[in-house]
Amino acid sequence: MGITGATRRDGEEVMDEAFDPFMSNETLERILAQDLFAKMDPSTFPPSNSLRQIVRRHTRLRTFPKGVLVVRAGAYGNSAFYTLAGRLRIVLPPGLPDDILGRMTTRRKGAWELLRLLWQRHPQFPEVRQIRDDTDRVGTLSAMDDDGGIHIRLPSLEAALRDYKTIELEPHTLFGEIGALTRFPRNVSVFTEEDSELVDIRWQGLRDLRKFNEDFRQRLDTLFRERSIKAFIKDSYLFQHLSPEAQDGLEQWIGFETYGDLDWRAEHRRLSLSSPRQRIEAEPLIARERESADHLIMIVSGFARISQRLNHGHKTVGFLGRNRYFGLPEVIGTGKEGSRERYEFSLRALGYVHVLKVPTDIMRTLVVPGLPAHLRPAVGGAGPRKKKWFSLARPQGRDGLQEGLLEFFVEHRIINGTATMLIHLERCVRCDDCVAVCAKLHQGNPRFLRHGKRHGAIMVAMACMHCQDPVCMIGCPTGAIQRAPAGGQVVVNETLCIGCASCAQSCPYEAIRMVTVRHGDGTVIADATTGNQVQKATKCDLCLEYPSAPACQYSCPHDALYRADMRDTRGLRQWMARR
Repeated sequence: MGITGATRRDGEEVMDEAFDPFMSNETLERILAQDLFAKMDPSTFPPSNSLRQIVRRHTRLRTFPKGVLVVRAGAYGNSAFYTLAGRLRIVLPPGLPDDILGRMTTRRKGAWELLRLLWQRHPQFPEVRQIRDDTDRVGTLSAMDDDGGIHIRLPSLEAALRDYKTIELEPHTLFGEIGALTRFPRNVSVFTEEDSELVDIRWQGLRDLRKFNEDFRQRLDTLFRERSIKAFIKDSYLFQHLSPEAQDGLEQWIGFETYGDLDWRAEHRRLSLSSPRQRIEAEPLIARERESADHLIMIVSGFARISQRLNHGHKTVGFLGRNRYFGLPEVIGTGKEGSRERYEFSLRALGYVHVLKVPTDIMRTLVVPGLPAHLRPAVGGAGPRKKKWFSLARPQGRDGLQEGLLEFFVEHRIINGTATMLIHLERCVRCDDCVAVCAKLHQGNPRFLRHGKRHGAIMVAMACMHCQDPVCMIGCPTGAIQRAPAGGQVVVNETLCIGCASCAQSCPYEAIRMVTVRHGDGTVIADATTGNQVQKATKCDLCLEYPSAPACQYSCPHDALYRADMRDTRGLRQWMARR
């Protein structure tokens, strides 16, 4: 995020993009006096990005009333919190139920319900909503933050303290930093036991503090190692053959690094105007081809491009997402013991990427000796390799995607989707069956637009892709946009949606739209307090409540529509190969 300008107030420079543009000098001094910042050595920060400037620009002071959730388990967030005053409690597993957390509960409709829905007439007017009385709903919204923040209020603070396992959060504690930096969902819920005051630190501030303060960096890395690296090792098929003791020993050798910008949407839009060579060379380099293969690289979150030099440019030969690996053939090696091979390809960050690096010596000593044969990449002795193995988590078959289509998917970040709507224009006869069935299942309102970016005969329709990295969730003030508990689909809880359009503005694929909602008689629903028209976010929900989902795909009579999971392109290749 670049600085667009600065103004002066009370003798100090204030950035126009400050988290709190109205922060007073008294508030700034109070925040800087807290142990978290007071123990940092200002001399380690550059004059252009001093500790004072970071705190001024990337923090704000917030108050939370008693009995509200500060963070919710399973939710995504882009900031961490430091406690100043008040008492907060952490909810231990199994945690709070979904209704208190504001999560949607869905039920699959039966065959008779589906038939009745298909035969009934649509409402006469678009986007009709049934206004429900939510007074008996377990969790309720409360706009009680001095800064205009909106929270989920616990139905009963006394019941929460009595019925759920909780521990008190110690005063002057930083929490939520790992989720903010890694874009992992929160693993616990935290609520206020009394009115509380917290410092809200957005991820850019955490990033800069980690960059310039060694103690803070080590603290975050230690937390990440304790909470995430151990779990990553245990869940990874590559280390399943190791004993628990060996897995624990491996943990200490693994390094954690980040590349790129968490807010990759703005950078992506800017680079989209550049030439292909400029775009790929602007991507942060994680590993360079022809350099010594000193590490096995594991993708923890985000995406990376596998490329190779071609003439005066670069050719995309693959991509990696979460739980994929790079450099295994080179790490295993074909030369004499102790020799180093060189990376055959380059690995570049697409947006914001977290990686773990295992030194080659450790891999060869601890991991490779017992590695099952089916997990070893094919190599051809001392001569050239018999086939190229792109270090994916699972071999994807010999018939890969066409180079041009692969480049198209990577350049436009289509690789983010787990249910990307692709339409084969040479098969599509424009019968509108996909639109009709979508409308039938959504009260006459189809949830996608049948147009979008194209490459040859393939079009990516403007429908929610249910992304692996759902940036639309970051910044939603009520958590209305969320993942379904069962299948992980990205859905909108309209009860919590306040029509702020944060998700629609954040979506890089323009797959979320804001609609004005109406009563059954066609009159627009208005806010009881302001009188303004009520808007809601709307998007594809992947027919979550219906059997044979997604209906758009299964209703196409010519197999022209396919919802592609880009984590495993085998199904996509098979669909494209059909005649």
